[in-house]
Amino acid sequence: MHELELREACPAAKGSGSAFGAANLDRWKAVYEAVVEWHNAGASQAPEVVADIESRIFATWDPVQRAILVELFTAYRRLHHPGVTDVDVNPEGGRWDHRETNTKVTVGVQLDVHDGGNWEAVRIKTGRSGTTELEAAAFYRPGEQRILVDVQLSADDRVTIPRPDPDASGRLLVDVARRWDATIDRPHNRVAGLHCYSCDRPARCGQYPVIEGGVGDIGRWTRTIRISKTRLAALERCQRSSLWPALYAIPKDDPDEGESTSAGLALGNSFHEAVAAALLAEDPDAVFGAACDTVPKSEADDLQSLFDRHGRLWESEAHPVTAHNTEYQFGVTLVVDGLAADSRGITRSKPVAVTMMCATDVNGWESENVAAVVEHRTGVASKALDNEADLYAASAWAALDQTGRDVDGVAVHFHHLRNDPPECERHFFDSEEVGRAIRRLQTVAARIAALHPQDATEPLANPGQWCEWCEWVHRCLEHRD
Repeated sequence: MHELELREACPAAKGSGSAFGAANLDRWKAVYEAVVEWHNAGASQAPEVVADIESRIFATWDPVQRAILVELFTAYRRLHHPGVTDVDVNPEGGRWDHRETNTKVTVGVQLDVHDGGNWEAVRIKTGRSGTTELEAAAFYRPGEQRILVDVQLSADDRVTIPRPDPDASGRLLVDVARRWDATIDRPHNRVAGLHCYSCDRPARCGQYPVIEGGVGDIGRWTRTIRISKTRLAALERCQRSSLWPALYAIPKDDPDEGESTSAGLALGNSFHEAVAAALLAEDPDAVFGAACDTVPKSEADDLQSLFDRHGRLWESEAHPVTAHNTEYQFGVTLVVDGLAADSRGITRSKPVAVTMMCATDVNGWESENVAAVVEHRTGVASKALDNEADLYAASAWAALDQTGRDVDGVAVHFHHLRNDPPECERHFFDSEEVGRAIRRLQTVAARIAALHPQDATEPLANPGQWCEWCEWVHRCLEHRD
């Protein structure tokens, strides 16, 4: 379903991508191998049996990821029905075929567990996502006697997937098959958005142009790293808080943290969403006011205060900006020397593509020949980091270059709305300064690409006040020298 939604959001998602890290999948495979070994050993809880399995299967992993594997394997043994040894480790999965469109939906199952009168088809889940409505529909076909169960190891839970209504399942499956068929012949037009962060084609689709002067071309097997502006900024503080999620998919200390945000961040998100809609409207005040009507009064008052500050700053700008678009997703791809691992885990020096991604709050023009990017900052004022301004400037320059439009420069505005009075921090980049910005970004990209792609101990910890709100601080403390 994810791939279908991706292709519907952006037709350019079709086609060959490049090779992204698959730490989550690799860890899942290791846990599954341990689970199979454990069942082959009679599901014994004897410490020596468990230790033998862990020492053989997890031995080559770095200490950070090995600890995660042990946690997940322990969770599986805890969640398995006590005393049940009738387990098939080579079960049949589910499959549904649609002849009209030649589309199929498959559902992987890792274990069949026979517990007295129950027959469970078990799916081992090491992440936070569970069986989808589509997968349940494809699995529970007529005649299927098994009960589908998600064993959610990171949540320490077993979830029984209920049998859906057969008629509703049939309609869902046919609808998805036809939607998939409709994406096949769509033109490969790019439609940028948040879906870019889960696509494997950003280094090749053209939305994040490859900067000339790299060390090689990007092919299907080129190691590729996606890094957002937020992670790029975090890199200046601490490598681990930036690269643990970006390179190794290290889970947060609290996996549910991603489902909630602080009050300040939530307010900032609400403001960015509302002001993006208002800026391009004929009546900005009315559009923003309508957005304020949908939130509690205390939050609405804060939002209106920020909007008023935004208005004063926008009108008093020494270099006023005419808005052309809001929330535009773009970036650049830098090809640098780095390390890549093959399917056997052997690491070699090879070209690595680093795709740096960002989204403007506003993009427009200061003048006919000076492009502008604006970022609204709703938190306590702090000077923008060099690599933030560099990424905006390089991305805007590359995007304009694709259109063939020559400009004299790119101005990057950081609007600090909490300052009293609110102020603009402006960075101007002419062609020479853009070149220097790109070289600085290439240096950052090379530092990232040089890290071992399978060793999460290589990014260094840099303790500081930011540890107080870091989402990986407890795991980090456990793995410091």
